[in-house]
Amino acid sequence: MCRTLIAVLLMLAGFAQELPSQAFAPFFCPIYDQQGQLLTNGLAGGLNNPQFQEVDLDGNGVLDLVVFDRRGNVLLPFLYSGTPDSSAYEFAPQFAADFPQLFNWMLLRDFNADGVPDIFTFSPNPGISGMAVYLGQRNAQGRLSFTRVRFANPFDIIFFPMPNGSTTNLFISNIDYPEVTDVDGDGDLDILTFGVSGGYMEYYTNRSVEMGFGRDSLIYRLASNCWGGFYESGITEAVNLSASPNLCAQPFGPDEDDGFVEIRHIGSTVLAWDADGDGDKDLILGDASFDNLNFLTNGGTPQTAWMTAQDPSFPSYNVPVSLPTFPVAFLLDVDHDGHKDLVVAPNATFGHEDVQVAWWYRNTQGIPYRFELQNRRFLAETMLDFGTGANPAIADVNGDSLPDIVVGNQSYHRPITESRDSRLHLLLNVGTREAPAFQLADTNWLNLPGWFPDSYELAPTFGDLDSDGDLDLVLGDLNGYLTYFENTAGPGQPMQFASPVQPWQGIHVGTHAVPFLYDLNHDGLLDLLVGRREGFISFFANVGTPQQPAFNPNTSAPGNVLRLGQMDSRIAGFFNGHSAPAIAEFNGQLVALAAGEPGIIKAYTVDETDLSATFALLAEPWGGIRVGARARIALADLNHNGLLEIVVGNYRSGLQIFATNLPSPLPVSTAAELPSASGVRVYPNPAKNGAYFSLPEGHTQPIMLQLFAANGQLIRQAVRQGSVWQESLVGLPAGLYWWRIQASGEVFTGKLVVGQP
Repeated sequence: MCRTLIAVLLMLAGFAQELPSQAFAPFFCPIYDQQGQLLTNGLAGGLNNPQFQEVDLDGNGVLDLVVFDRRGNVLLPFLYSGTPDSSAYEFAPQFAADFPQLFNWMLLRDFNADGVPDIFTFSPNPGISGMAVYLGQRNAQGRLSFTRVRFANPFDIIFFPMPNGSTTNLFISNIDYPEVTDVDGDGDLDILTFGVSGGYMEYYTNRSVEMGFGRDSLIYRLASNCWGGFYESGITEAVNLSASPNLCAQPFGPDEDDGFVEIRHIGSTVLAWDADGDGDKDLILGDASFDNLNFLTNGGTPQTAWMTAQDPSFPSYNVPVSLPTFPVAFLLDVDHDGHKDLVVAPNATFGHEDVQVAWWYRNTQGIPYRFELQNRRFLAETMLDFGTGANPAIADVNGDSLPDIVVGNQSYHRPITESRDSRLHLLLNVGTREAPAFQLADTNWLNLPGWFPDSYELAPTFGDLDSDGDLDLVLGDLNGYLTYFENTAGPGQPMQFASPVQPWQGIHVGTHAVPFLYDLNHDGLLDLLVGRREGFISFFANVGTPQQPAFNPNTSAPGNVLRLGQMDSRIAGFFNGHSAPAIAEFNGQLVALAAGEPGIIKAYTVDETDLSATFALLAEPWGGIRVGARARIALADLNHNGLLEIVVGNYRSGLQIFATNLPSPLPVSTAAELPSASGVRVYPNPAKNGAYFSLPEGHTQPIMLQLFAANGQLIRQAVRQGSVWQESLVGLPAGLYWWRIQASGEVFTGKLVVGQP
């Protein structure tokens, strides 16, 4: 026995050392929409503010796609998987590691003409709005890598000389989208952007070629502070055009108050290319004040731009862009037919369209370009997408013993004058125990808007709060309250709920409540952990009975903890962290997980002797997971292999799943089950004070037994001897439990119903 206990302790110690460095791989399974159609990129994580760039990711000579989503600064790679005239792409997350961490915007351009794309992006230096550059390389296997280009200034961003001989940073707003292209036709890449004062476009010419350096340098000077002669006021959808190529348009016009409008500029997006084949650059502009695009025709030359005509409802000859809000345009050959197409997305990260986020206009005639709308959800239509926000939970909803997924969102985009649209979405498991597959069965499960139209950002969690053998539902919302749905169906039956109770138990945590149920103080009652906007997690001890839960809403009450373990999901220097909690038991080690605003998960060792003490940080980010803003997590063994899977939602409104090699048989079903097909017998079942466990002959000692409550909480862990033994159940509340036995390298699981003694 001593040798066995020592082995177990060594195993746990090894696990504690392994956890921080564990990298988790993406887990894929079939995802179907409501019509039963396969979503080819169902678990790509959704799109909200996508920026599209062409690139050969794997070095096979075929252009693939990278999507940088401004919402959460996340990069999503896609391999082209179609044939010419096809727009099929397949999510390939393994290529994301080839790129550096980027912020706000990115452009892929080959500035040194070596055939490998380089990156122009916003500089993350605090207080400095500028442009950083990464030099691209390709290895022998065709994979990309990038190295930061170093400039002769402390911030490693592009500077340019001032007339007085000093230098300053080339200003790029964090909300704008600039253009990097060869404006003057000399072979090197120039920059078009709006300056600090706004309204006029600034043209920075690259002097690399003129100075004899070829195309391998980035040497910029300001060539024009009103390139093209036009002025964008942000007051009207149209711009002011100049009367001649050497004049700047006047910003002033009639105003009902004082006779003039202000010179102002609050954000613009830029796409420049030769649309009509005459050798100079035409423009597509997006403005933060409007939902349209404006196409400007360049009637000048590559050396002297002059915008002479405009289409402020572009493309007025087809379906004009109307995309709330602040659209940005990208040029790429979506369908690989040899013609560059147009894709338009929302650039604003607040108040924007969040479902129809990628308008694909096919170029139907080459040059001059003619764009015709094909799809308002290019690429997004192949993914799970719940608008804005995705808060997952896992439970067997329909009683078939398979784990299903319930997802709450923050809302679908609505005009500011309308109420928000926040719902629960039900993904039923239509696969098997070993091969899960999920279908979107209901996009308004339980009709929450009908019950509580003022509840937004719904965050579900499940647990058997009344010890009747089925899982009840608790919801958090943006308003900081909880809602309780009692499941009245009984063990193993499809969920059926009594009328909801809101606010429940008087609990209010300010805003953005994200609940999780777990018996953290080991008194046999499920407690509440609630994540908060501030980035920490509050603990509310269950002071009721097994049949009647009760919580004191005062975080200062005995047993409660305002800041559990001092865990913090904030980014350094930010006030909000939007924390989402979970507790997991890994080989006897209790681990607290805190997901949040940075899109990562932090793992902590729980100090069970003092829940207000500072928990030791095990890993950040846990498993290397980075999904973009506001990560939300749910844990389960989805494929019944005895190892943990992690379902992660994000603010872009999609899901990703990650597989681990961490043993964690977290059960989520409440259905009754016959004796295990492996030959393990448990009897009597249902039981009262005790049950016998009988293993088939041939299993070596020792035998590890684990007993779980219906919500996945580990109730008992012990080492047993012999192939048959009696397990005492005295003191366990009536309800459904899971058992897990590990012996001879095999894992057996099953269910046990405990009745009233």
